[in-house]
Formats: sequence, structure tokens, C-alpha cells
Amino acid sequence: MKKVLLLFATLFTLVQSVFAYYNHSIITSSGQTLYFMVYSNFDHSGYALVTPPGAPEYPYFAPSGSGHNYNYTRPTGDLVIPDSVTVLGYTYPVTGIDTKAFYGCTDLTSVILPDGVDSIGDNAFSYCSGLTSITIPSSVTSIGSSAFGSCDMTSVNYTGTVAQWCNIDFSDAYSNPTGWAQTLNINGSPVSNLVIPDGVSTIKQFAFYGYWGLASVTIPNSVTSIGIGAFGWCLDLTSVTIGNGVTTIGDGAFGFCGLTSMTCIATVPPEVEDTSTFYGVDYNIPLYVPTSSVSSYQVAFVWSEFTNYIGIGPHTITVTSANPTMGTVTGGGTYNGGTTATLTATPNTGYHFVQWQDGNTQNPRTITVTGDATYTATFAPDAAPATATATISQVSATSAHLDIVMGENTLYYIYLCGPQSLFVQYGVTTNEEILDFVNQNYGPSDRNYNNVSGYINDLTANTTYWVVVVPYNNDGVAGSICRKQFTTPNTSGIEGVGEERYIVSSQDGHITVSGAEGEYVYVYSIDGCCVYSASATETTVIDVPSSGAYFVKVGNTPARKVVVIR
Repeated sequence: MKKVLLLFATLFTLVQSVFAYYNHSIITSSGQTLYFMVYSNFDHSGYALVTPPGAPEYPYFAPSGSGHNYNYTRPTGDLVIPDSVTVLGYTYPVTGIDTKAFYGCTDLTSVILPDGVDSIGDNAFSYCSGLTSITIPSSVTSIGSSAFGSCDMTSVNYTGTVAQWCNIDFSDAYSNPTGWAQTLNINGSPVSNLVIPDGVSTIKQFAFYGYWGLASVTIPNSVTSIGIGAFGWCLDLTSVTIGNGVTTIGDGAFGFCGLTSMTCIATVPPEVEDTSTFYGVDYNIPLYVPTSSVSSYQVAFVWSEFTNYIGIGPHTITVTSANPTMGTVTGGGTYNGGTTATLTATPNTGYHFVQWQDGNTQNPRTITVTGDATYTATFAPDAAPATATATISQVSATSAHLDIVMGENTLYYIYLCGPQSLFVQYGVTTNEEILDFVNQNYGPSDRNYNNVSGYINDLTANTTYWVVVVPYNNDGVAGSICRKQFTTPNTSGIEGVGEERYIVSSQDGHITVSGAEGEYVYVYSIDGCCVYSASATETTVIDVPSSGAYFVKVGNTPARKVVVIR
């Protein structure tokens, strides 16, 4: 049945007979006034459009001399448009936002359009300078010219799918809200690395025009045409892959994009409608096309402007080991140009990876395939483990003699000495903890490159010390850690002879201590120098430097004098 305008002549009498371009208004729950043009059939079916209250040239305010006299209140703040309006008990769905419906509503901050709206008219939100976000339902199929002109939005939120967005009819380059917003969210996810779903056949004109948040685009084989300006002025778009089904690309489709590479797997160069299709793009970027079609692209209209064609392949990547007994290499195979391959060199036990034949030392290594290539890995034997030994002797209350001897494969070592309590304080007890402690607290300036033999001075009496030596080989790998522990006596002199508690005697030019198992035994020369210190066994036989008088101290008991004759 033919639709007629439901005038509601007696029910919609305009206040003070002021002329208006709407026939129904409501006040929303948040206090904003919205205006509608309601269309109805005789059976009361129909629809409603959100419309400006005034004439098209003066949507809300008619200036003096315009022939009109009105000044309507503009909606402000956060606006939720209802999905229907009720007139005389009849409900009409809201299906569109009319031309200039919110033109110049500078105090609008956000708008949510209801499901069921299928069109947004010309200039519908133009000059809404305070608008920061808009929610567009999946039901929208067309957006008019400059619908969001001069807006500065943070986000556009679309409730549909990427496929549905690609099918919206945008009137011109200024219709698309993405050109006036920082972020496009589709189904709650920000669009950055865009993958057009398989099944889409057309990307309509201006679908993503001016969207600076776009970084890469992958277009499936199902797409046959890319519309005018579809990705124009996407300044941050650096990578595009075009499927083999694309036959036409519209004017300015990729104009002024920031492309650094492009792949087109169509065997026949897609028809380019105008030289503006890639206007502003660097024609020296890598352009990956089927190897068999390179010559066709090089003579095709506009495609011939590109200078850096790379055949997609397939290409063979060969990997080998220069030393097969030392290690293996994986990652070779057949790849298309423009794709990546990961090469991994795995050394056998006792060997390590050195480098690739071109000097690259990354392992694993990721390459971009541009043609057939061979990569050879070099391996080498591991350096022999580093070793070092430490010997403690001549321990007195204030000093001890230390000898450190480097092993054959030791390049340098780091030597530490301190009270056991100090190491425990830092939580350093195991070899692994000692190595971590050294690596975190010591550097090249602390390294020693020669054997050492000398005294450790300024020790404290009756204190247990650790000597720790961490050796390193030519590869800078730490070897087995050498640890020695010793305890200084509680005096630097001889305290005098006390009663006998242990059996100490001189036999065959040696000193023998019996019955002192587990106790620490110290032997001092007549001038007070400690010539022996060690934990006693059941019977301890001690070699001394020469004949003469010595003092033997067991644990903390008084010392005994012993004469050794050889």
C-alpha cells in the first residue's frame, strides 16, 4: 500500500504556528529533545526518521532575514537514540538518521544508534566538534556525504562484522567516520592488522578511507574488486596482500598509503582504473607477484611504474652444516617469495654454533624469502673446562698463606675471600649461588690472569673464612668452583703450656697427635708462625719444616711444647 505522510494535523499542531520540518518529538530519559518525521501507512505500519526540527539550510536556528523564526534546543552530552517512537498508541521503528539531523550539535559527546537504523544521511553529524565516539549498528547499509565532517572522534564502534563493514555504501571520501576518528572497533576489537574474511567479494568504495590506525591488510581470493578510495590516505598502512581473485582496483584505492611492501598473487595483473590508484606510494618498494607473471606486471598500466619486482616462487631454501659431525641445521624447504623462514642451527654435545656463512650470528634466524638461497652454519668444539686449585697454609690469627694455580684451559679467574658469615648473609652457599653472586657483582676489572702465591692479611682471630675461586675458559664459561675453608686461631701468639689432655709426641722426625679426632690442630714454630692447621683424625701425623721446638695447640686447649729431632 502506498505510504503517505501521516500529518496528524490536529494532534501535531505546532506551537505558536511556527513552521517546522518534523511531526513528532520526544524527550529522552536523559533530558534531550529529539525530533522525528514519522511516516505511516493506512494500516499504521511505517517508520520514523530522526530529523532536524528546522529547515535543511537552518537545522536548529533560523537567523534574522531567513524567512523563518525559530531557535530549537540542540541535543547535548551522551545520547542514546531509541529504536522506536510511539504515536497515538502506534509504534514506529526508527530506521534512519535524516540529513543534518544533528548538524552543528557541538556539545554532543557520544551517540549510540539503535539496531534497525539502516541509513545515515548527508551531514547528519557534521560539525559535531565535541563528539568523541559513535556506535553504529550492523543494520546500517549506507552513509551519506560528509556525514561526520569536521568531527574529531576517539573511536567508532561498529557492532557488525568486517564483512558487513566492507559492504556499506559510503557516498564519498568524507562519509566514512574512520577518517574522523582515531580507532575503529569492530565487534569490540580495534582494527589494526586487518584480515578481510573469505567470502567477501567486494570491498566497497571508501570502506577504510583515511583510517590511520590501519597497519596491514590481507585480502582473500574471494574478493574480485576493490572500490574507489577503499584504503586511500591510510598513512600508517605499510603492508598489503592482494588475493588472486582481484580483477579491478579503483581510483585512489591505495593512494597516499605508507606502504613499505606489497604482495599481489593474482596471475593476471588486476585492472587499475587510474594512475591515482597508488598515487603517493613509493614505487621502489618490494612488490611480490607470481614469478611467472613478473613480465606481465612490468608492462601493465600503472603496475609498470613499480621497479622492485620479486617473484613469489616457489623458491628453495637450502640449509647445510659446514661441520656435520658438530651440528645440524633445520628450516630449509620450499617457500613463496615474501614469506619468512626460520633457520635453526643445533650443535651436538661438546660443540657450539659460531655463525652463518654471511657472518650473521643469530640463532634461530628468520629470513624473508626473495629467491633460491643456501645458508650454511659453522660449528666449533667447546673450549675445555676451566679449572683452578687453591691451597691454604700457615694460618695465624691475622693472616694465612694462599696459593692459586690456574688449570691448563683457564684464561682468568675471580678470587674472593671473606668470613663465612658474610657469604651466608648474602644467601650464597651453593656453587650456583656463588656464580650468580660473582656475575652480578664482579666485572673485567676484578679478573686475575696469573697464578698467585702470597699472604692474606688483616684477618680476625677465631673466625672461619672462605676462599672462593671461579675459573673461566677462553669462551668465558665458568668451570668448577674451588672453595676452601679455614679458621684462624683465637690468638696470634702462644698462650703457654697447660695440662695434657691429648697425646702429643715427636716420633721419627714428625709430630703425632692422638685422641683429638674432629678437633682442629695448629702447629706453631718457636717464633709464633703457624706452620700447620687442619682437622685431626684419630691419629694425625704432621710433617714440620725442620728440627726444633714447636708448640701444638688442639682446639681451644693450651698449647704443648714438642721438640722434633731428625
